[in-house]
Amino acid sequence: MGVPWKARLLLFLFHRLYHEFSWAYDLVSYVVSGGQWRTWQRVALPFVRDGRVLEVAFGPGHLLVDLARRRYECYGLDASWQMARAAQCTLRRNQAVAHICQGKAQQLPFPTNAFDTVVLTFPPEFVAEHEALQELYRVTAPGGRLLVVEGGRVLQPAFLGQLINRAYDFLGEPGDYSQSLDRYRRCGFQVKMQEVRTGQGLAQLVVAEKPIT
Repeated sequence: MGVPWKARLLLFLFHRLYHEFSWAYDLVSYVVSGGQWRTWQRVALPFVRDGRVLEVAFGPGHLLVDLARRRYECYGLDASWQMARAAQCTLRRNQAVAHICQGKAQQLPFPTNAFDTVVLTFPPEFVAEHEALQELYRVTAPGGRLLVVEGGRVLQPAFLGQLINRAYDFLGEPGDYSQSLDRYRRCGFQVKMQEVRTGQGLAQLVVAEKPIT
């Protein structure tokens, strides 16, 4: 059976947004989230463990700036060289320091148990791949956390919120995250979902901890 048309369309759109049209990423993210995108990103910050932090699929690098300002030792990885270039500009403009590189989540170029926290916000399709989750588990230190902002909902105003949520359901996962939690458990994480209220929105945050063996 072939790949469903919606999946093919989304892969095409997201690939273009992360590469040729990376310059439009901030605007598109703002519009489809009703202005909530950066607020939803930041719900992960209170859950970050002290120490070394890796952000995978960092996009334009805004969360890396937030992490660096909190004085974490920050690393970033993204498959897109366009996003790596954009993130370098974002870091430089904000006088923030993070070590970033280009690479794939399925083959992370980092040692085992290297990071106290690994962060992904609205990650691409690789987060559903067992190979990528195994790699994320490998580089997370025992007792460390994998934080994944998987989704968000606009709560108000009513009409605009419903319109944005319908568009977001088409672009992302429509609300039931039980299957995604099972994916993390199969890799060895102890996992729970946190729903975080953010003013006019609600963000879903996966908090996955690697057990201390």
